[in-house]
Amino acid sequence: MRPTPPRIAPVLVALTLALTACGTAAGGSGGATFSGGAAGTPCNATYQAEGCLAQPGGYAVMTCDPAGTWSQKAQCTAAQYCAEQPANDPAAPGKRIASCVAIPTGGATDAGASDGAAQDSGARAADTGGTDTGVTDTGVTDTGVTDAGVTDTGAPDTGAPDTGAPDTGTPDTGTPDTGTPDTGAPDTGPVLKQPLPKVQLLDISPGSPTSGQTVTLDQFAGNYIAVLMGAGWCASCNAQADFMEKIRKDLLNQGRKDVVMVVVNDKSAASKSNQKSMVTCDFSVCSPKGAPLGFPVLQGTSTYGWHSFTDPATGQKGKKNDCFVYGPDGTMLFKHVGKATVNLTAFDKEVRAALNK
Repeated sequence: MRPTPPRIAPVLVALTLALTACGTAAGGSGGATFSGGAAGTPCNATYQAEGCLAQPGGYAVMTCDPAGTWSQKAQCTAAQYCAEQPANDPAAPGKRIASCVAIPTGGATDAGASDGAAQDSGARAADTGGTDTGVTDTGVTDTGVTDAGVTDTGAPDTGAPDTGAPDTGTPDTGTPDTGTPDTGAPDTGPVLKQPLPKVQLLDISPGSPTSGQTVTLDQFAGNYIAVLMGAGWCASCNAQADFMEKIRKDLLNQGRKDVVMVVVNDKSAASKSNQKSMVTCDFSVCSPKGAPLGFPVLQGTSTYGWHSFTDPATGQKGKKNDCFVYGPDGTMLFKHVGKATVNLTAFDKEVRAALNK
């Protein structure tokens, strides 16, 4: 067991992310918003009551008035954030209400999305990128004439042979090297009790040491490795990644260079906007806020992704919000199981404890 280093209290930040499936959210200038629309834009009062809107001046509570347009109900202060919750209207189950909530000083529970819910009201916008309509290459096939160059018929070199006198210098009579040859076995890297999951994925994080490279987990063997199953459209996943960046920096300041954090961004979040959300450290535990994560964020594909990770105890494949922690010998030390509600305070403590085993 590794001695437990002095505990550094994690920066606990209040966040109640009202996620219902990490689905589509309304867009606005400057980034993703919640379900509220900008003032004057149309809405449907039958199915929409209130919603949160991120504006340059902070969060605002918007209301859908009977005339069918959004209007501002309240402006949240710098010490508040906007939270949405179900309106409990049987005629419109998806209808929501919103309010400004004071940011507490302690850690907060992230009300993450239930996998079967219909709408994600987190602060991340879903991928609305347009379909690629690039024109197919219709270039003409190269029909160039085969090179029929004339064969070289030049006469062979008939120059006189070298008749120089032979070298009569004294031969080298030095004693041959009788040193013992190196019979050591080649360096095959760390010995693993368990093979690490096989992936070959592109690192899309501009702040990562392996940015732009195809990465495998085997290249990090011998270190403690924490791997999060994330997606750029999932607000709770982004918050977990930001907490992992805080943990990484804390341990590095303690001299721990044997810890590697990794996020696998799901194949469904491969758009530029979702990739940017996943690699950007914009939760308040990050410093500096808005900087790219300093560790690999691997873009999942149909070949490698969440399904490449398996819990050996249960046989279950990786899913959203799961976090696998592996030891230097490849053994899985811990698995944070993703649930409908992600408790960020508990997640922070669990990952720190696993990395100190």
